[in-house]
Amino acid sequence: MDVFNLWEENGSTGIIDIFQLACKYDEKRLKSELEAIIAYNLSEENVCSLLLLADQFNASKLRAECCKFIAAHQEEVAAADAEYSAMKDSVDLLIAQYLADVDAARAAHAAASEIQISEEERERKAVAREKRRLL
Repeated sequence: MDVFNLWEENGSTGIIDIFQLACKYDEKRLKSELEAIIAYNLSEENVCSLLLLADQFNASKLRAECCKFIAAHQEEVAAADAEYSAMKDSVDLLIAQYLADVDAARAAHAAASEIQISEEERERKAVAREKRRLL
């Protein structure tokens, strides 16, 4: 059975109910799989509600996918999701948080890369000094 067909077979409400239970009982593997299923089924009509759900249950993968989806389809979401205008401030805040997290992760990665380069450079210099000492 294709797990991504669960959405169609059981309806979004059933999957979301199971997702909430997985979160409540800290079933990490099930939560992760359900996050993927929900993210796979994002649409202009459901993405805002699912973003708030992801935030409520600290589902970082789903939150990231919702933010990417909204950023890529903002006009369509605004037109299709009746809840968008009522939730716009919350959605915008979550997207801003997500983008700040992405920027922070990129900065940390860049800093780690610089540290790694510095350590490699230090090792090369130490090897060169040792070679000179031995000659």
